[in-house]
Amino acid sequence: MSRDSRLNNRVKLEVRTVMDIGPRSGQEDAVLVGTRVYQQPSLDLETEEDASYVSLCVCDGMGGHAAGDICSRFVLDEFNRSFSHDTLSPEGIDVLLNMIQTAAEGELPISSGTTIAGVVLTGEQAVVFNAGDSRVYLMRGGELLRCSHDHSYVQSLVDKGAVSEAEAFTHPYRNVVSFGVGSAFSELWGHTEVHYKVLDVRPDDTYILCSDGVTDLIEDPVMETVLGPSPITGVARLRVELKRKTLKDNTTFIIARVVA
Repeated sequence: MSRDSRLNNRVKLEVRTVMDIGPRSGQEDAVLVGTRVYQQPSLDLETEEDASYVSLCVCDGMGGHAAGDICSRFVLDEFNRSFSHDTLSPEGIDVLLNMIQTAAEGELPISSGTTIAGVVLTGEQAVVFNAGDSRVYLMRGGELLRCSHDHSYVQSLVDKGAVSEAEAFTHPYRNVVSFGVGSAFSELWGHTEVHYKVLDVRPDDTYILCSDGVTDLIEDPVMETVLGPSPITGVARLRVELKRKTLKDNTTFIIARVVA
């Protein structure tokens, strides 16, 4: 597929963005919706995006590292500033993320870090990417599909068959992240790969991006049930379920539906 072909076919999205600081003293999550970066203690935003491409990202600054809030905001500001039509591929995004990693190493506090999970959509394709354990899901035809792949100690155990997904959900080390962006992960760049997945775009496809403040509380089958076949209308139900489970972290999600 040529770049011109992708750009000639615009994508229109209906988007809901929710942020909740939870019990934390600061907001270390940040989001990119289209061309706007948000990092607020509380946010419930309804927007429409209509463009040749739309970028959606969630970053979760590492609570155990210095300046997680600064790092998550820096990464998304740089991504937003530098992304262009020439970046609409896994290869292009990979070059951009490597540039951002280099800039973070030079400009941010030592040991700062953040996860990143995102999707860039055109009218014909979606490029999903992640580094860390923030996630991207796709709801298609009533089925919730996990499109990202966690960089975490527990996910490595799942990959090896040492624990099941159900066991991973309650594992005592489930929050140990093994990759991300920032100087905390400097030694891993060049040895660990950002995860990419390319999908076709269909009407009513709905992408759910979230920090681990969501996925630490809700397992995938429960999320599928709570959001239902039309997740954009299930935002209130998801918020109620998260509150019922009692928030333990900054809790952020984006739900974006492809409008026919």
